[in-house]
Amino acid sequence: MVDTEPIGSIDIKHKQLMKYGQRVFGDTFQYHHIREEDRLIVILSDGLGSGIKANVLSTLTATMAMNFTCGLRDVNRCAQIIMKTLPVCSVRKISYATFTIVEIDSEHNVRIINYDNPLPIVVKKNRCEILPAEYSEGIHGKRKYRLEFMHLKLEQDDRIILLSDGITQAGMGSKRYPLGWGNQGVTLFTEKLIATEGLPGARELAESIISRANEIDHYQMHDDGTCGVIHLRTSQELLMVSGPPLDNSRDAALAAALSNFNGKKIICGGTTAKIIARELKRDLTFVNERFISSQPPLSAIAGIDLVTEGIITLHHVQVMLARGTSPDHDENSPASKIVAMMLDSDIIHFMVGTRINEAWQDPSLPDEIGLRRTIIAAIRRLLETNYEKETKLHFW
Repeated sequence: MVDTEPIGSIDIKHKQLMKYGQRVFGDTFQYHHIREEDRLIVILSDGLGSGIKANVLSTLTATMAMNFTCGLRDVNRCAQIIMKTLPVCSVRKISYATFTIVEIDSEHNVRIINYDNPLPIVVKKNRCEILPAEYSEGIHGKRKYRLEFMHLKLEQDDRIILLSDGITQAGMGSKRYPLGWGNQGVTLFTEKLIATEGLPGARELAESIISRANEIDHYQMHDDGTCGVIHLRTSQELLMVSGPPLDNSRDAALAAALSNFNGKKIICGGTTAKIIARELKRDLTFVNERFISSQPPLSAIAGIDLVTEGIITLHHVQVMLARGTSPDHDENSPASKIVAMMLDSDIIHFMVGTRINEAWQDPSLPDEIGLRRTIIAAIRRLLETNYEKETKLHFW
């Protein structure tokens, strides 16, 4: 049986928009879960200017901040090293990039170090607040700098909003926002959003904030904008079942495990879907939905969130994850639906049947499509290494 006891997980989502007329992002957003220490590191860096130069500078800064913070337990020391390492603009006498470092430990204690980015906003019990900050000033060469330090403990359903100044400076110079939208504007907008629509998830909150900033700039962003949201939520779990059990006598147990699972449910495979439908005494129907993709169509079983074909669809899922293709930007397809569900989940369970299926050996299938277990193993590695997801494997 699959253990579905709910536990807290941290969901991290971000949304970015480029400065109008540019082709690359000048901001960089990164996060990494150090599993052996159960530490989570989140970095937001904003490169000076825009375009390729800003992209290179913010990527360099974010990567340096991530490596230092992962390797050194003293986050304050990391920030000092970064400040001494960052180059300085010869004209404006400021660093070429800003940064915000967020470190969260296993007990959800949070340490934040901020340099020249807008201060993070914390959402607690439907209210937004700017955390009180301690300051540390220093001089490196002829440059003065000030670091801001904040601490808090995340509680269930808390959120932290990280912003680059492309968001807070939206509308600057306009009659309504002469000094820009500002942290206060983002705070008021978020509280109004919560009051009218309830607490949004990390993805929805990031998208809402950046969409409003874009609207304020009349859909021509004056600077690169990034909004990242860190959300402590009840773990969202997903179960994918693919392949018939080794022994027919286990069909009923497989169906029962799927039916009793407390989370989203996917079936990948026609034979598997027939077994589940038969054992649960539910209809298996064809979904008449048109896809741009040439992937096999969907089916439907009551109580199951998604029912797809097996090997071919799983192969497309693997390709999308490997390429980093966002479901939002991909053609409408069964694989993109699976990827979207995976990325919205914290823990993904795979129940893989081990019965030999002659369809796997079909010579008409492309050479790169291997056995079901091989593809699922590759998907698990990608989810864990590239997307910081927790996965669990169960063979049947």
